[in-house]
Amino acid sequence: MRSIKRQLTYLAAFLVLSLVLGGCDDPLPTFMEVLEVEAGGYHLHLEPMPDHIHEGDAVVLQVAVHDESGAEEQPVTGLTPEFHIIESDGTETSYEGGSVTEPEDGHYQTEHTFTVPGEAEIGFHFTGTGGSASEAEFAIEISEAHDA
Repeated sequence: MRSIKRQLTYLAAFLVLSLVLGGCDDPLPTFMEVLEVEAGGYHLHLEPMPDHIHEGDAVVLQVAVHDESGAEEQPVTGLTPEFHIIESDGTETSYEGGSVTEPEDGHYQTEHTFTVPGEAEIGFHFTGTGGSASEAEFAIEISEAHDA
């Protein structure tokens, strides 16, 4: 939880500085709702991000993976997931290995710069602790870049 708060603080500070230095007329950012799915017997959610992402913005994408089979939801650690991003023009980018980190138990993240406005798909592929391959898909909207 501490890491998420720290990331959100850094992200908010970055966005505020970008707005101030870039002369953006948009209001201060709000955050999108958490997007949740079930995959491979696990509960996954895409951590909150600004709900106003522009093409050219670098964004930290973070997916939390939890096992709900016990009495309490437990983070699933030690996965080697891959993020696959498909932008609205069909451009695909994959992140795996060292470009995907686990900053806290069960939270996997990478950074991506969106290059095209429109709907982007974020795929999260992983092999569960039982050895079966699973994937989750999330869709987010990317706005056009600010005028220079």
